[in-house]
Amino acid sequence: MIKSGMTVHNNSYHDPDFAEESDTIVLGPGTSLEINVSGAITVTGTYHLVDTYEQGASSNLTRIYGGVEGQLLVLTAASTFRTVVVVSANDYLACGSDFTMTSNRDKIMLICDSPDVWHCISTHDNN
Repeated sequence: MIKSGMTVHNNSYHDPDFAEESDTIVLGPGTSLEINVSGAITVTGTYHLVDTYEQGASSNLTRIYGGVEGQLLVLTAASTFRTVVVVSANDYLACGSDFTMTSNRDKIMLICDSPDVWHCISTHDNN
């Protein structure tokens, strides 16, 4: 948690209440993205809340555009009332199996291997 009195050093935050510096990674505030009609999103950051196409009950996410090699990406469902299914069925989005996010507490972390090619690192189902 970033609070008053903290300083930035080498892109990490230092809390003066603790004796040692930490290597805290802050992904930034999550921005919302909506899956388009073809099942894709275009990332603009490292943390996104993903919503279904036109706020339908469920949407399949089959492609992620954007990103640079080595970029980490964390996605979560934008709503507990809509289901986002990350479909691992192509060379552009490889996770080993599909991952269904039915809660805004569910998370998936991916890494960009090359432009528009994402591989899953971790999933967490918090239901």
